[in-house]
Amino acid sequence: VFSGKRPDSEFSPLPQNTFRKPPSPPPSEGQQALTCLISEKDISLFEKLGDGSFGVVRRGEWNTPSGKMVTELAPLGSLLDRLRKNLGHFLISTLCHYAIQIANGMAYLESKRFIHRDLAARNILLSSNDLVKIGDFGLMRALPKNDDHYVMQEHRKVPFAW
Repeated sequence: VFSGKRPDSEFSPLPQNTFRKPPSPPPSEGQQALTCLISEKDISLFEKLGDGSFGVVRRGEWNTPSGKMVTELAPLGSLLDRLRKNLGHFLISTLCHYAIQIANGMAYLESKRFIHRDLAARNILLSSNDLVKIGDFGLMRALPKNDDHYVMQEHRKVPFAW
């Protein structure tokens, strides 16, 4: 599991049991951040992008058995937060445009044989007023090559809205 900046180094892996939520207040809408527990062997880190609310921000790729997933921060926060803030003030055409983008994103994941497993408004991120992106791939699973459906095994993580 990776954490942000530490006093003794700029960026370093920490064992999973040492992960702690920062004591700072929650990020504002413009500082939306995603926290995702990814093992050290599954991520490749590249250049430093800057310092964020939770520490150093680096560009990286999440290596899965079937390919790579790349995630990025969304400056306008989640769709859920935006819907709550602007209750009743969205054009139907805007919501339909978002729905089409989300459906296209899910179709892309399906074409790569991935199942998101946690699609929710809290995991749809706004990059701009016209562009939404699917986020939080922590529960994503790859379909085995010979299967066309996913069967959840017992004692696995499930989506939980908190």
